[in-house]
Amino acid sequence: MKVGGGHQIKINDEEHMADLLKALWKRYGRERVEQPARDIVIIASDSSPADLGIDIGNVREIAAP
Repeated sequence: MKVGGGHQIKINDEEHMADLLKALWKRYGRERVEQPARDIVIIASDSSPADLGIDIGNVREIAAP
């Protein structure tokens, strides 16, 4: 879900976090990808992570807490 200045996503199966982070770093750069919790990633971008065009499995966008 879009949150102030970007998108916040929650991953349901942490086994996929490393692959997700690699894809996000490649697309957005490390400086724009933040991981405040082991299952949450925030991307500072106007484009949605859904635009990556990859299957990120058990990942869903969520609203900020």
